[in-house]
Amino acid sequence: MRGFQTKMPALSIHDFLYPGKPKYDIEIREAMDMSTSKRREESAWKSRKQNQQPHGKVKSLHELSQEQEADQETSTSQRKD
Repeated sequence: MRGFQTKMPALSIHDFLYPGKPKYDIEIREAMDMSTSKRREESAWKSRKQNQQPHGKVKSLHELSQEQEADQETSTSQRKD
């Protein structure tokens, strides 16, 4: 394949001994800062979503039936009086 050339980055001994690991502390610190901020952002989002009750607490069917029975009792007692 004449004429086909790819530009490969220059490899160092570090690349062979520690593949995938950053060479400098700055890269490590930047990666840690990004992961920390990402974790903070996700936890804030989760807490906002878990604490949402835009229309108040949703009542169960049992609670709704009890309210309806109580309303019916008060309306029948008012008719008797």
